[in-house]
Amino acid sequence: MKEHIYLINFLIICLTLFFFSCENSIEKVKTLTAINNVPDETMMNFEVVQTEYARMVYKLTSPRLERFLQVKEPYELFPKGLHLQMYDSLQHLTSDVKCNYAIRKTRDKIMEGKYNVEITNIKGEKLNTEHIIWDENKDKMWSDDKVKITTPTEILFGNGFESNSDFSKYKIRHLTGTIYR
Repeated sequence: MKEHIYLINFLIICLTLFFFSCENSIEKVKTLTAINNVPDETMMNFEVVQTEYARMVYKLTSPRLERFLQVKEPYELFPKGLHLQMYDSLQHLTSDVKCNYAIRKTRDKIMEGKYNVEITNIKGEKLNTEHIIWDENKDKMWSDDKVKITTPTEILFGNGFESNSDFSKYKIRHLTGTIYR
């Protein structure tokens, strides 16, 4: 009988120590249970076409889009990349953008593309980099990462660049080399 009392007292002490020794960081709990960790909308294998006056302006395709709308700064996440094609008023393809990951701040209209970014313009010039930022409002793209631009006659390397949205006019910063074809 005494043994049962000792065992019960021992279990009560162990359980009391266990419950009072557990502690969770409030910030950690908030992070794990936050609403913005779960997208409000998820779309798989989608295609969207933007038109103006019955003319295609751009076509965007992606294997996955996640929209986060109920956060302070709403955004769209393309965790598996995207393919964006932009067209002029005559329906000619002016630029073609591909990347393996992208995020777009919907209010600011700023998109950030990462990992194997490739942009081709109407002249057939191709940009390759690992990171690019596109400000739709300012009609401007830029990167501070290493870039490679391939034209019909040369291959240019640099550390950063700036261009307009369709990559028809650009400046390479810190040009490091030119290879003539």
